[in-house]
Amino acid sequence: MNQRRGSRNFENLYSNTSPDYLPFEFRALEVALEAACTFLDTQ
Repeated sequence: MNQRRGSRNFENLYSNTSPDYLPFEFRALEVALEAACTFLDTQ
């Protein structure tokens, strides 16, 4: 029973994604890639 409840919470976490809301890891990756590209453009 607890497994099902946990599964629902996991699904709810990712089912409410909109273009403006990304999980922290994806936002951090986006920022890191943007910084790397900007650095390479200036070289």
